[in-house]
Amino acid sequence: MCISTPPCVRLGIDHPIVQAPIESATRPELAAAVSNAGGFGTLAITWRPPEEAATFVERTRELTRAVTLLSATVMASRWLVSMVILRRLPSMQDRAAA
Repeated sequence: MCISTPPCVRLGIDHPIVQAPIESATRPELAAAVSNAGGFGTLAITWRPPEEAATFVERTRELTRAVTLLSATVMASRWLVSMVILRRLPSMQDRAAA
């Protein structure tokens, strides 16, 4: 059974469950499992080396096409934007249009 709430509709998820983006606990498998189950999976990448962060993002994309949040602090935002552009990772708007 899906619980339809305004945040669920806005985020494109079935259940009002958001995985906490705790850096050391986030892994592609966990984020994908939460997203595939209809929740909002998250992948924290702020304190990971760029190569590891890119690998985590790619692995998550292999495991799910559902909505998944990349969590990064302002310190990492410039790098994150570059990664999204250079690797052509879809934004939420891109996924919504698909």
